[in-house]
Amino acid sequence: MAGRSFLARHQFSYRALFYICIFLLLLCLTQDAIAQRNRRFRCRRRTCVSLLGKSARCCGRFVCRDLASDPNNCGRCGRACRFGRSCCRGKCVNLNTNKKHCGGCGARCPKRQKCSFGICNYGR
Repeated sequence: MAGRSFLARHQFSYRALFYICIFLLLLCLTQDAIAQRNRRFRCRRRTCVSLLGKSARCCGRFVCRDLASDPNNCGRCGRACRFGRSCCRGKCVNLNTNKKHCGGCGARCPKRQKCSFGICNYGR
């Protein structure tokens, strides 16, 4: 024990400290990205100032939401889409079976074609 250097004795703690620092750095970068995404909308005096369009509304005092695509506020504040449904243009739809939104919002199937599993005319 007496022959081991200070660095050799504390090598494990330095390695653990290094990994903790990397983890904290990644956590900070992730939180910053989430904050940047949420800055697209701002509520000012109960009016939503949106950088994306006119479909954003103030839900509550300070929370701005895009009512055209937010699955937790679809069409109006507080209206959540059920499991398996997505919010397209303010309506909760099933992207696996809806002919007007087949596989994605606005992806319309041609006439006389059925939407199955999110694909127009699947299996034909």
